[in-house]
Amino acid sequence: MKDQIGGLFAGLGSPLLGAAFLNAVLFGAYERSLAHFQKIHAAEYPHTLLGLPYYFYAGAIGGAASTLVTCPVDVVKNKMQVMGLGHGHAQGNASGIKVPTTWDVTKSTFKSGGIRGLYLGTAPTIYRDVPGYGIYFAVYESLKRQFPELAAAEEHGDGEAHGAASLPIVVLSGGSAGCIYHAATYPFDVVKSVIQTQPTDHQGKPLHYKNTADCFKQIYQKQGWR
Repeated sequence: MKDQIGGLFAGLGSPLLGAAFLNAVLFGAYERSLAHFQKIHAAEYPHTLLGLPYYFYAGAIGGAASTLVTCPVDVVKNKMQVMGLGHGHAQGNASGIKVPTTWDVTKSTFKSGGIRGLYLGTAPTIYRDVPGYGIYFAVYESLKRQFPELAAAEEHGDGEAHGAASLPIVVLSGGSAGCIYHAATYPFDVVKSVIQTQPTDHQGKPLHYKNTADCFKQIYQKQGWR
């Protein structure tokens, strides 16, 4: 039972270890880009809100920067998740085979494919996260602006009013933005995962899919849009 439950959490170590770095890069790049846009906007159009397209641009920049961390984290996570599911690896201790750790998979991936192996699926990751995080932050800001009390609290720097009004608004806005992000980018997430878990040769070269477009084509031919 312990091994069975553990199988449901396979690959958890990689995103846990990478989460801090991922969020630091994503939000760091986003905030710095947004501050730059706000400075330019304030000089030209003082006393007006920053346009939503700038939140999209800042989010897209953050998404592009985050792929440096997202891609290797996902490669390791996805490889561990498919072990024991007919992909040439055994999962669990019942068979007497040692279950690979996050570090084991990282080392073996780097040994067989080098840096390129850890960044397998970079293209669909970029296609997902650049527009995806642009959409996420633009939608998040747009939804927050639908609530005058929050906008007024932010404009006047009223921390107490902001705290009282923001929790349900932020939860609703963030949750809705997350749903739209996944709905808009999910096909690229599927392609990314398929590319990252495909078999490779002894040099780490993928055997099934030439590139993102080829993977899209093969998935569509076999299974259709669904």
